[in-house]
Amino acid sequence: MKILVYNFKGGVGKTAFSLAYALEKDFGVVTNDTYSPLEKVLPEDRVLKLNKSASVPDFPADYDIVFDFGGYIDQRVIEAAKMSDWVVIPTAPDFIELQVTLETIKEVERYNKRIVIVANKLGKDDLEHIQEVIGAFFDYPVFPVKNSRLFGKIFEERKSISAIAGENGLARYTYRVIIKQFNKILEHIG
Repeated sequence: MKILVYNFKGGVGKTAFSLAYALEKDFGVVTNDTYSPLEKVLPEDRVLKLNKSASVPDFPADYDIVFDFGGYIDQRVIEAAKMSDWVVIPTAPDFIELQVTLETIKEVERYNKRIVIVANKLGKDDLEHIQEVIGAFFDYPVFPVKNSRLFGKIFEERKSISAIAGENGLARYTYRVIIKQFNKILEHIG
């Protein structure tokens, strides 16, 4: 399975989601971010950083990979979108993030219409606002992910969400909402 995690806008949770998914599913990650922290968390053989001139490798059909891509749409993003089973577009509730997300969806759906939106960093009433804005233009599912320190912990501890939750009852209780939200996304995209 291949998944493209993409948004033109930075700071919306692309790399955190990519890492969480890769750790949970034992996937490799390809990134176009030269300053990505992924190689500090994943083993060297599970991270491929593409420099500006490198193209996306022709991965075998059965190869499990997450493309953690950001920035403007270029040939590499197009190739990744075309070969991906799903495109995950993280967003946040602020005006600029939502406006850029709408442009991202419009561009990406030219190459792949199997899109899900992950609404990150949610506060009170933010999910409804994001659903309203996205829903005015598109009919893609929007999955909530509340604001949580758990994504920071996966970078610090180099463990999947389920591994952190399985450590003890307190962790399971503390992160119960985010675990449930993340698992709903996993159920949807596989």
